[in-house]
Amino acid sequence: MIQIKILIENTVFQPDVCAEHGLAIYLKTRDHTLLFDAGQTEGFLRNSSVFGTPLEEIEKIIISHGHYDHCGGLLPLLEKNTRAEVYCKEEALIPKFSDTYQEKRQINLPLIHAYKKHPSRFCFVKENHELFPGVWIISHIIQKTKFENDDAKLYCLSENQFIKDPFDDEIFLLIEDDNQLHLITGCSHRGIINMIHTATMLFPGKSIKSVTGGFHLRNKDEQRIQLVAKYLNESQIEQINVCHCTGIEEYLVIKKIFRGKTSYLSTGMLVKL
Repeated sequence: MIQIKILIENTVFQPDVCAEHGLAIYLKTRDHTLLFDAGQTEGFLRNSSVFGTPLEEIEKIIISHGHYDHCGGLLPLLEKNTRAEVYCKEEALIPKFSDTYQEKRQINLPLIHAYKKHPSRFCFVKENHELFPGVWIISHIIQKTKFENDDAKLYCLSENQFIKDPFDDEIFLLIEDDNQLHLITGCSHRGIINMIHTATMLFPGKSIKSVTGGFHLRNKDEQRIQLVAKYLNESQIEQINVCHCTGIEEYLVIKKIFRGKTSYLSTGMLVKL
């Protein structure tokens, strides 16, 4: 059995804890404890105290990509938990920018600061990597579709030039349990369809039971949302758990079309897969 606890997310419906535009997921497999992403701030550390979540027991930290809302609380976490290693792609440290607010601002500084202070605790993923038996970090996402990676306002530096961010730093997690796969994603910038397709190509004999995380559909056009929802519905996936950048209204479209179990995971929710 796999347990997922949302330490912080964009929404909250219970007292004494905070929400923010960010994501931090506490994962327990049968034998191991992981953190997937580290929020925008140290808010998830405060929330974990309320939840009684022992962050000191985390063995590995996975950063899905370099954006501030997934690594902003990493440095204070590394001060609290002095043993966990950080897994990400080295491309996450390439300067990344957004011009959402009419000017380009760098959005991966928290990860750079954490790396500069604790370089020995970083493990850069170059290939798909089995973190523990049955727990995989997937670093190469096959591009089945082109319409999913269309963030015109997100950039990175390449040879001192701003280019559209290809999100070469993005990774996702696959956990095998009872001969089925569970996919965990942060933002799905490279596309949730592409991630699911990659997983099926890598493990052709295994079915994906659940997909959990941000689908990056908020404020996207209706056609794209419909295409994603229909793809999910036509798959063999049994359970969809969305949060963060998926969007509430966009989630409702998926919920209406997807024939399986769906849920929106807000801060503090616990899911057993």
